[in-house]
Amino acid sequence: MINRNNWKRTKEYLEYRLRVDQISTGSFQQEYTHLRYLLQWLQDVPFSDVKDKRPTLPEFLKNEALDGYQRLLSEPYLKKILATSRHFFFWLSEEVISYKNLNHSWRSTLQVKRMSHIPSVQEAVTLEDIQKMAVVPVSTLKDRRIQAAAVFLYLSGMRIGAFVSLPIMAVDLEKRMVKQHPNLGIRTKNGKHATTYLLDIPELLQVVQGWDSYVRSVLPAGGYWFAPFSPDTGKIDLNN
Repeated sequence: MINRNNWKRTKEYLEYRLRVDQISTGSFQQEYTHLRYLLQWLQDVPFSDVKDKRPTLPEFLKNEALDGYQRLLSEPYLKKILATSRHFFFWLSEEVISYKNLNHSWRSTLQVKRMSHIPSVQEAVTLEDIQKMAVVPVSTLKDRRIQAAAVFLYLSGMRIGAFVSLPIMAVDLEKRMVKQHPNLGIRTKNGKHATTYLLDIPELLQVVQGWDSYVRSVLPAGGYWFAPFSPDTGKIDLNN
């Protein structure tokens, strides 16, 4: 059973992070999940006795999964949980007198030893690959959209969540500029605001320009560049 006072302290900490540190809602959700691991590790042991808890938090995380899930945690994710835990215990020792014993020397033990693992194989789209994609004949509007999207993603390096929420008004092909601004409705990572630019590769920009001209002719400036299709007509849904 989770110690109720521990739960209250983590809740206070998260409220502090939102109100004072002004973290994004995405970061808040991540830290909330990280602290669930911490609470699961301690169970009914109060934070005041955390230094004597065995196994240690790093050892526990190597062998456990949250809420009974079978998949173990990756080393990068373990590091994120431990970083959040160290920050939480620092806050606790500074804000609450009864936790002064959670000093730096103990907090520094919340580290994970390097784990042996097989490096993941990352695939990359080469310039030759995308040039071949760009010249493939397309017979439907949907295929044309897919082709333009693939080329745009190559030229921009955008995250997929940002790309599919990109309004037409945020794209300026004359300047090869993309305004990745959350206030335009774009879902960027952690709500970050940036103006980025497309690579200057004329034959690829030509594909993007063709779709850009078409989508502007049928949708308003606030419409999505990766325009949604109607499942009934197979064409751009003007009401979506």
